[in-house]
Amino acid sequence: MTTTTNITKSALLLLLTLAATFVTKAQTTVYSTNWNDSFDGWTVINDKEDSKTWDHRGSTDGLQVDNELNARSEEWIVSPEFDFSDGSAYSLTFDRAQADNPTPAGILDVYFAEDWTGDVSTATWQLIGEDITNGLPVGWDGGAGYREYTKQISSSSASVRIAFKYHSETGFDEVDNNKNRIRIRNFAVTTSASVDKWELPYVAAWASDLEDWTVEDRGTIGRVWKWNRSSTVSITDSKKENNGWLISPAISCASSSPKVISFNAGWNNAQSSNISLYYSVDYDGDFESATWVQVDENIIPEAHEFGLGVSSMYSYSKTIELEAAVAHFAIQYAPFGEAGDSQNEIRVNNFTVEEGTTTGIDQHKSATLNIYPNPVKDVLNITTVGHCKIDIYNLTGQLVKKTAGEPMQIDVSALTNGQYIITVTQGNEVTTSKFVKQ
Repeated sequence: MTTTTNITKSALLLLLTLAATFVTKAQTTVYSTNWNDSFDGWTVINDKEDSKTWDHRGSTDGLQVDNELNARSEEWIVSPEFDFSDGSAYSLTFDRAQADNPTPAGILDVYFAEDWTGDVSTATWQLIGEDITNGLPVGWDGGAGYREYTKQISSSSASVRIAFKYHSETGFDEVDNNKNRIRIRNFAVTTSASVDKWELPYVAAWASDLEDWTVEDRGTIGRVWKWNRSSTVSITDSKKENNGWLISPAISCASSSPKVISFNAGWNNAQSSNISLYYSVDYDGDFESATWVQVDENIIPEAHEFGLGVSSMYSYSKTIELEAAVAHFAIQYAPFGEAGDSQNEIRVNNFTVEEGTTTGIDQHKSATLNIYPNPVKDVLNITTVGHCKIDIYNLTGQLVKKTAGEPMQIDVSALTNGQYIITVTQGNEVTTSKFVKQ
C-alpha cells in the first residue's frame, strides 16, 4: 500500500488515466421503514370477524399482529406504491418473529399485486412467501428471536403493492391454545445491479448492512467495521492496536467540479482512537497495490463531546479537487494513543459525495439550515438565511426536484416513498442532508 498526503501533478494525472477494470455487485435501498411512530403510509385492513388488527410497536419492534379468542382472523397491511419498471432486480427484506406457541393457528403470508385499487378482494395477489414464521423460535428474546427474510419480487410494473396477510381460522381457546403473536420490523426494498460506478451525488444508505462497501482489516485483533443500525456503521478498538479500513464502491468523479465529502461521526467515551479519510483512483480490489491519498486525519476534534447519539455527532464536510473516471473513498480507524489506554467506539453515518461549487474550503454544515418535518408526507420546510438553491435527488443519483428562493416550503407529495438527498446551495456553501418521504 502507498499512502501519501501530497502528490505531484504529473503523478496525479497519470493515476487519473487509470480506469477501474472490475465490476461490483451494488445494492441500494430504495425504501425502508420500521413503522416507528405510525403505519408510515401503509393501509391496514381487517377482513374477518375479530376485532384485532395490525399495530405499530415503536422504534425497535416494528409491527405486531395477533389472533383473538374463538374468532377467525384475516388481517392485511398493504404498502405504498412502488415503481419497479426500470428493469432492475428488486428484493424485499425484513425481520420477523413469533411468540406464545411453536405451532400456532395463525399464519403470515406475504404477497404483491400490480392492480391494487384499495380493495384486497379485487386485487390479483401473487404469492411471495407462505407461512413465513413457521418453524421460528418462540419469543422475542430481547430481539434475538427475530430472523431475517429476503425474497426477490418478480415484477416489472410501475404500480406494485406489497402486502402482509395474517390469517387464523379458529383463534385461540380459553386456556390460550393456538394463541399467536407475530412481529415484523426493519422492512426494506432494495435493488441490485452489476455496475462499474455510482454517479454523483452518492449516499451510503447502509439500511440493513454494509451494502457494497469493502472491509479491510489491517490490524491484529480482528475488530473491523460493521453495520450498526440504519444508516450507521461502527468499529471499536477493544483497548488494543487496530487499523480498520472501510472502502466505498467506485464513484464517478469525472467532472471538473470540486467534490464535497461529508458525513457525521461520533465517539464513545475516550480519545484513544480517531478516523482519517482517504481516496484512491487506482484501487482495483487490491488494497496493498493501491495509492491512497489522505484527505484528512484525526477528523473528530479532540475537544468534541463524547456520545453516539444523533445530537452528539460531529458534522464533517471537506471540499477537494478531484477529477477522475472513478474514485474509491476510505475511512480509516486507528488509535493515536498507546494501545490499551482505553476502549473507544466510533460511529459514522450519512456518508455523501457530491459535486461542489468552490475549491479548497472546509465546509461544515450550516447551523442556520433546518429541514422539517423528517419524515415528511406532503410539505418539506426549508429554513435558511437568505436566497438558496435546492436540489433533491433519489438514492440512484437522479435529480427529481429543484427550486430556488428565500426560506420556503417544498411540495414533495408526488415523490415516491423512500429516502432522498437534499442539497442546499447558498453562495459558496453547499449543505447536504437526507430526508424520508412517507
